Amino acid sequence: MIKKREEILEMRAINLDSRNSVYQAEVCAIKSAIDTLRRRRGSTDVTLYSDSQSVLVSLRKFFQSKLLKACINSLNTVGRDRKVTLCVKAHVGHPGNELADELARTGAKLGDELKVDDIKISCPHSYVKEIIKKGFTQKWNLRWSLLRECRQMKIWLPGVSSSKSAEILCCNRDNLSWLVQLIMGHNKMKQHELLIDPSLSPTCQKCQEDDESSIHV
Repeated sequence: MIKKREEILEMRAINLDSRNSVYQAEVCAIKSAIDTLRRRRGSTDVTLYSDSQSVLVSLRKFFQSKLLKACINSLNTVGRDRKVTLCVKAHVGHPGNELADELARTGAKLGDELKVDDIKISCPHSYVKEIIKKGFTQKWNLRWSLLRECRQMKIWLPGVSSSKSAEILCCNRDNLSWLVQLIMGHNKMKQHELLIDPSLSPTCQKCQEDDESSIHV
């Protein structure tokens, strides 16, 4: 959205691929606005408002991003003829940002994929990493479920869980040792002792009903 004082000169809603990030959408919006001003020409100073501080910080640094580089080039081109100021503006109580949000919601419903100066806006590295992670996790879970061994461990860990892994690895050395023994079933409980000495009874010494194992306890 481009305004001159209180007059709205132009509004535009655009749509990116669903795989693109909010960060990329913010950069694209700034570039689209500055390119429109470049086509209009003139000598009036320009103030760009954005609620994305990360994008404004990125514009002051060098990153290996074709879209960001194109945006910086557009800003530098307009900056030769007029002063360009970048500002962070909060959402609360600002009608311009509220209207921009409404345009963003409209753009999300559009179906056309946008190209900026014939630059394909590729999906971010974070999306690619997430897809790779999901693929590996699915294969890992499938392999784990088809494995005939480790029946005891599968009761505790039926699938890949990064949160459970983090909790286990945060234990101190002694607690980690006990926890691994409980999960694997390789411990001093009678069910496992029976595998070493068949003459022993696996019956739980407390309830005298079931076999004494990690799961039973």
